[in-house]
Amino acid sequence: MLVLLGWALTADPALYAGGSSLPDASALEASLVRVHLVRKFPGLVVRGRWVPESSVVEILDLGGIVLDAEGNIAVFTVVPWLRSPDEESEFFVLSDDKRELPAQLIGVDQRISLLLVQVREKLGAPPAQIRGSPDEGGAHLVYWDENQWRVGWVWIREQEDADPPLEKRLLVKAKEGLPGELRGAGAFLADPEGKFAGIVTAMESVGFGKSLRELRLIPAETLRESLRTVKTRGSIRIGWLGVLLDRGREQAVIAKVFEGSPAEAGGLREGDRVIRVGDREITDKRTFLQALRRHPPGEAVPLLLEREGRKLSLSVQLGEWPMMERPHFMWSLQLPERWPPPDRPPGEGHDSDPLRLTRVPMELGWELGFMVDPLTPQLAEFFKVPQGCGLLVKSVKEESPAYRSGFRAGDVLVEINGRRLRSPRDFHHALEGIRGGELDIMFVREGRVQTRHVVLR
Repeated sequence: MLVLLGWALTADPALYAGGSSLPDASALEASLVRVHLVRKFPGLVVRGRWVPESSVVEILDLGGIVLDAEGNIAVFTVVPWLRSPDEESEFFVLSDDKRELPAQLIGVDQRISLLLVQVREKLGAPPAQIRGSPDEGGAHLVYWDENQWRVGWVWIREQEDADPPLEKRLLVKAKEGLPGELRGAGAFLADPEGKFAGIVTAMESVGFGKSLRELRLIPAETLRESLRTVKTRGSIRIGWLGVLLDRGREQAVIAKVFEGSPAEAGGLREGDRVIRVGDREITDKRTFLQALRRHPPGEAVPLLLEREGRKLSLSVQLGEWPMMERPHFMWSLQLPERWPPPDRPPGEGHDSDPLRLTRVPMELGWELGFMVDPLTPQLAEFFKVPQGCGLLVKSVKEESPAYRSGFRAGDVLVEINGRRLRSPRDFHHALEGIRGGELDIMFVREGRVQTRHVVLR
């Protein structure tokens, strides 16, 4: 057993039966760290009643890899709303002696669901030795399981030829003992010498045998390019088109166009099949999503469609992801009728008692009912908005709190409970801080600044 960074790396000798020695993944494993993301949520639902005086602290344990001597760490996350952490999210990196070292968020690459954080203090973890892409042949798979890093061995049989790859697919043959699936675990791949080759975002069994797996991999060169771009230009965002694809079709066929979306404004319709996005040919749903992720908000993207047997060219200007991208949720505490249970002897634990803390969607009564867009400088001048920032109301849902309070499309929201609004994320953050279900909204209508009191019931 090897002990590195304070965690035990176990290797089952049966995995490597027939080999001359244990494959050496220590060069990669030494560069892996655990990253804790800490968020605080005000309020708690207890037995159906909102208790605003309470709060919940959520700690997510994520895997990261040290990319350079400056302490920059790449962290993959499968959770959509973690791709744009709010200002009060805190990051900590566990050092080799298990201290929590504060880390700063450098930026986000939404194309590949990657967070880049930096820790200033000495980690005790060396930067990873990075190679370009894995070659066909043997490779190490290092993954987190039961609170420790584990290492397995795979043979790469085939790999997708992507140009250039944001994410690629590999068909591998796995040694006995590897799990059948890894989803959102942030596993890592290395060559036989332990040089980092990429982040494994998912792994699943294929075919009828027990050894074949399909890996989805963010290659090392993609991470290197991502770090360079985020450090020099800031976060990499993806634009919003506003469609749902037909799940029953392998091809990229549009099943729904959202009202008020860029897709609707650009003329897309249900039943359209997407043939090309920009200069990239679209063969299925996956290549459509891959191509779309390469274009930021505000970019006009040429689309080639097939509609009723005829080809059609359109250009759609992508928008910012609406606030629904990050679910608005709260926490619910489920308690037994009596606590502690009357039949439990003093001093015994309560592990089996029905005490549960769960994430639940925010009730509809708490939803304001706005569809908003960030304000550009030209629109701010047109609507005569003080300080030049705010959120333009595109539509108001009927019978929503916003509708009942008299808001309408064309209003520009500038503050909620004294919090300045610059982006949909500010909007969400302001709602999460609501206590008592009431708020004051400052907005601009026809050049005049007004304030209205809204009750969220």
